[in-house]
Amino acid sequence: MQTQPVSTQPVSTQPVSTHPQSLTLRPRRSKWQQWIVPPARFAAALKDAIAWIAFAVALRLAMRWLIVALPLLWPIAALIAMVPALSAAYLASRFPRLSLVLGYRSLLILLGLMLGGKL
Repeated sequence: MQTQPVSTQPVSTQPVSTHPQSLTLRPRRSKWQQWIVPPARFAAALKDAIAWIAFAVALRLAMRWLIVALPLLWPIAALIAMVPALSAAYLASRFPRLSLVLGYRSLLILLGLMLGGKL
């Protein structure tokens, strides 16, 4: 049995590629995580809150129109009203670090649905 000679030279620790992007490792974010990240500045957060509330108000008004136009579709409207809470619960279990953001946005959506019901 022959043995291979063992090299005494140190193993190179140089990166294989010298491309600048290969030297930095960024954690990959899923599309959900990129979409859920809250804005950093106050003005952007205020715009974000207004947008979520306005969307929920519009959704509630559309659901009311749907129920008035076609009363047989009330189960679909009820499911649409439950989707924000169900999706927040699912995403909170998938991404626990974002559960505070999800709770905040769920609160904004519920506030918008309530305001839309009062209009």
